[in-house]
Amino acid sequence: MMKVTLRPSSEEVDEMSDDTVSLILFSGTDDKLQAASVLAVGAAAMERKVNVFLQYWALDCFRNDRVLKDHGVSPEAGDAGLRAMQDQGKTHWSELFAQAKDLGDVHIYACADSMEMFRITQDDLDPLVDGIWGVASFFSEADGAITFTLHAFLRSIDRRVDGRTYDQLRSALGRLERTTADEDTESRVET
Repeated sequence: MMKVTLRPSSEEVDEMSDDTVSLILFSGTDDKLQAASVLAVGAAAMERKVNVFLQYWALDCFRNDRVLKDHGVSPEAGDAGLRAMQDQGKTHWSELFAQAKDLGDVHIYACADSMEMFRITQDDLDPLVDGIWGVASFFSEADGAITFTLHAFLRSIDRRVDGRTYDQLRSALGRLERTTADEDTESRVET
């Protein structure tokens, strides 16, 4: 069984970096937007600064008239993932982003290039979006790791990493997660 920590200890919080949490969102499905909003709330609750950079289809979901629309789930979630999300009845991702902004220093920026591509103006965007940035502005503010869904990017451009396809990498990650969980169980049994 895998150990899950819901709240870090005060010592773990003290050891955490003060770096900005920088999230790049380019997928416009509800499951990925939900995951990003949960990360933003968690980071804000831990007093971390958060910058969210909206590109392509993620940006399209932040239009005034589309925020509450059903954006479906990613192909890898499938019908089972969609049912699981619906059955869980979680707070909508837009509300979670609003909560993150209420909790801390959280900013959401639209990508200028994506705005131009979709012919979107600032007036078209939901009030959650704080402004428009170019890529250089985003990177100049990112003082820590930058997080985005690499697997979605690799799949979309049919690229390989170290000669392996997306599906091969995903399978290897699954095996690693199972191995780690098994080792964790074995170490608890031994003690």
